Amino acid sequence: MKRAIGLLCLLFSSWALSTNLLSNNGAMYDLIAVANLNQGSFTADEYRGVLRFSSRIVYLFPNSPEIIIDGQDVRLNAPITVQKKQWLAPTALLEALQLKAPEAIAAPVEISAFELPWEELELKPKAKGVHIFYRPEGSSLDEASIFLMPFEQIKYLDKDLEQTTKTLINKFNTGKIGKVLYFSVALEPGGLPPAELEFIQGASRYIVENNAGLYSFTGTFPETSIGAIKLPSTFNLKQPIRIVWNEVSADYVFLN
Repeated sequence: MKRAIGLLCLLFSSWALSTNLLSNNGAMYDLIAVANLNQGSFTADEYRGVLRFSSRIVYLFPNSPEIIIDGQDVRLNAPITVQKKQWLAPTALLEALQLKAPEAIAAPVEISAFELPWEELELKPKAKGVHIFYRPEGSSLDEASIFLMPFEQIKYLDKDLEQTTKTLINKFNTGKIGKVLYFSVALEPGGLPPAELEFIQGASRYIVENNAGLYSFTGTFPETSIGAIKLPSTFNLKQPIRIVWNEVSADYVFLN
């Protein structure tokens, strides 16, 4: 269930892309000490930590770079770390919130080791998919992301979204829904997403194009948009599929 709150906010608000916060300092700070120094509070359970100070609230997740600041998803360049129930925050978190820093308690870490081009996200039980980040060559920031989830799992997330997707697909196709993926693209302001999205499985290759297997609820692919992708019948969602988004790729099994 990690990150579910923020991701649901993203899903139903045009998927505002998470911000990458960078720092050259890999030091780590005890979150209780951070809270005390800044007249705030920090509480945590097995699944998440909550940092409160002034009128702000921040949700953090163990061993994850994803956090939620006042309802907005943010992706740090290094994860929140939990060691024997002690929650540690990287310098980027303190910089983002403009908090005073207590004494560092950990040696610098290699930040780049935590940066991944994709992750599996479970929005609700039985509703999960792959979230791919696009970072142009030479850039230190993600400019775009795309989330893909099989149509069969939308009903576990939202019945209205399931019906909207079905209606959209039936508008252009007759017969069975087939092998359909719900998708959502998000952009940083001024960001340019890759124009080509390709699916590969064995000898099957499929390049997505507008109105030729890709149908948008809003926007025009690859600009910020939400919609559905209908894959050719040769694809098997129960076997690994390689998703290629420009130079970024992920191998993912959509249905287990």
